[in-house]
Amino acid sequence: MGEINERDTLIDSIHNALIDSKHYSIDTYRPKMVSNDGKGQIVLSTLERELRNCDSFDISVAFVTSGGLNCIYQELIELERKGIKGRFITTSF
Repeated sequence: MGEINERDTLIDSIHNALIDSKHYSIDTYRPKMVSNDGKGQIVLSTLERELRNCDSFDISVAFVTSGGLNCIYQELIELERKGIKGRFITTSF
């Protein structure tokens, strides 16, 4: 088997998730809807896991609160320690 082309893998996963669920793709790269269902902090745990495994990040949100940042503070400190760059894209109210 040849080398995995990340761009094609991502395109296949987006095609599977948004156009044709029968189109083959690797589950790891498929976009997923993440929400809090009242049974746990699913959004937070997903965000923490993704931050622990990234080599850079962009987070786009309507607004950022200090409480929200406090929830991921340790992950952000660890990313800084590793020299991993990221940014928050947000609006101003």
